[in-house]
Amino acid sequence: MDPTGVYDQSSFFCPTGFLVFLSFYDLHHNPKVWPNAEVFDPSQFAPGSSQHNHAFLPFSEGSRNCIGKQFAMNEMKVAVALTLLRFELAPDPFRVPVPTPRIVLMSKNGIHLHLTKLL
Repeated sequence: MDPTGVYDQSSFFCPTGFLVFLSFYDLHHNPKVWPNAEVFDPSQFAPGSSQHNHAFLPFSEGSRNCIGKQFAMNEMKVAVALTLLRFELAPDPFRVPVPTPRIVLMSKNGIHLHLTKLL
């Protein structure tokens, strides 16, 4: 690893048959990668940001990434836009999600929000 914290790919060697596991949750919450890892900051994803293009991998990457990536991203944008047009969202302070690492991150008790209808 160089002083900037970036790994040089040529410095890694894995023998044949070696199993490699990457925890996306840990990658996305790593303070060496994200300055304020536990806080969502949309500006981190803005064009021209200093983050490496593989610092955030919600759908994996490469030739075996999620085949539904483009559909999921478009569907999410439409759903969020329509919801935010009509409601103000706030987390339920009494029912905090309990993260459970699986293939995708889940919550043992769900994700509970309070919706307030906008006038």
